[in-house]
Amino acid sequence: MDDKIIEKKIDEIVRQFCTVSRTDNPKRGKFGIPRTSKSKSLDIDAIQDSLEYLRISVKYILFDLEATRRENRYLREILDK
Repeated sequence: MDDKIIEKKIDEIVRQFCTVSRTDNPKRGKFGIPRTSKSKSLDIDAIQDSLEYLRISVKYILFDLEATRRENRYLREILDK
């Protein structure tokens, strides 16, 4: 899968989570997760933090994958000589 496609998908998922309506149901979130009014904003903050961590992790993995590909090409050139 292309790196740009993966990044677009992640951005789309993050936008969907960030646009969760706070008025869907006061006792249940959009995804059916029960919550109290006190913890509602904490839940959304925790989800946003987790998504940000996920985004950074995926970007690092993509960076590492590209570096590994470059290294493999370099080593194959050495072996071919």
